[in-house]
Amino acid sequence: MSQPTFDADTCERIFHAALAARDFKGVEAALTVMAPQDPHRAALLFDTLKVGLAIAEERRGAPNVPSGASRD
Repeated sequence: MSQPTFDADTCERIFHAALAARDFKGVEAALTVMAPQDPHRAALLFDTLKVGLAIAEERRGAPNVPSGASRD
């Protein structure tokens, strides 16, 4: 078996850089390369991304709440 071009650490750095740059194809590519090498780590990043998207979607639909204020 040959060595992967990018190890899981490099893939995670690419994932974070792509996410910061809003390069969603890059995010997908990093997870795609990482998944066979470290499926658990790739799944954690993917799940974290889904949670972040859910929070962003919830905030988009919520009325403006000052930072530090409670919504209750």
